[in-house]
Amino acid sequence: MKTKHNRFVSHHTMTPVFTCRECGKKTRDTGHDEAALELCKRCLFGFYVENTASDYGKDSPEHKEAVANLAAISK
Repeated sequence: MKTKHNRFVSHHTMTPVFTCRECGKKTRDTGHDEAALELCKRCLFGFYVENTASDYGKDSPEHKEAVANLAAISK
């Protein structure tokens, strides 16, 4: 009997699943170290947008890049 493959595995040998502390979504690390902050990729990138606006200003290349990165995952 075959079992259905589950992308969200909670085994220690596989990528652990965690709940985003901001939005509550069950997710996993996708290579942006989200698990260390307990944020899903969308929330993490959203905070990047806020941070770059605060640090560099809304007209800065850093902020524009962060906005573009967030928009790319929102599609």
